[in-house]
Amino acid sequence: MSLRASHWAMGQKDLTPLSKLVLIHMADCHSGQTGRCEVTVDDLADLCGVTCAAVNACLDELCARGLIVPASDGLEFLLSCGQSEDGPADE
Repeated sequence: MSLRASHWAMGQKDLTPLSKLVLIHMADCHSGQTGRCEVTVDDLADLCGVTCAAVNACLDELCARGLIVPASDGLEFLLSCGQSEDGPADE
């Protein structure tokens, strides 16, 4: 878990409540060393109490907003918590 990623996720504005919940759970699974979120859509659906289709819709929204980026292997995501509207975040 990365506290920095969790703090970043909680501070995001203008998201639907479910998208924010998905982002917070992703941040909870974020590795501060690799930048990767090692969580499956099934796990996110279970954690959020919704369907996989609902999680996939949230992931699409989060990608469109530039908050997450699919990892090159397509199985994980990278959070964009290293950047903010004000520029790069401190380590």
